[in-house]
Amino acid sequence: RVSLELVGAARDGRRAPLLQVMTLPGPIGRWRTSLDHEFDVVDAASAESFVATRSALAYSLAPRSASCATLLAAQCLHVATTSAGIGYWTREEALAACAPLVALLVRLHGSWASFAAAFLAGEKTCGNPDDVRHLVFAQVVGRLLDDERSPWLDVPWPDAAAA
Repeated sequence: RVSLELVGAARDGRRAPLLQVMTLPGPIGRWRTSLDHEFDVVDAASAESFVATRSALAYSLAPRSASCATLLAAQCLHVATTSAGIGYWTREEALAACAPLVALLVRLHGSWASFAAAFLAGEKTCGNPDDVRHLVFAQVVGRLLDDERSPWLDVPWPDAAAA
């Protein structure tokens, strides 16, 4: 999703606002297939189960492993926003599920760079590491940190006191 939007923005000579809303580039069917294959999410109930279970695990791991907690929270955010984008959830349901996860990530990290490093560390060491996927994620994260169209350069990392 991130890479597609950054490529599209570069091709069209524009910023990348789709990274800040729950709109999905490309056919919805591909997103449904991706949620099913990657996360076993096939409907609203399975999205709810995934997000609830993994959110609880992220919170429980946070004191011991910021990287694993970050990966789990990021996966939940992806599932929640994609579920809204394909119609499993409403935007409001997705935002409600995302709020505590964002608060956790803001507490764990002080910048996009810190979040990115922990996400990549978690992706490499927690769960089911995959070298090819890790390389793709590393490239996408690098672009988010450096690409002039990236919202990470426009949207400051939230202040922990405000979250």
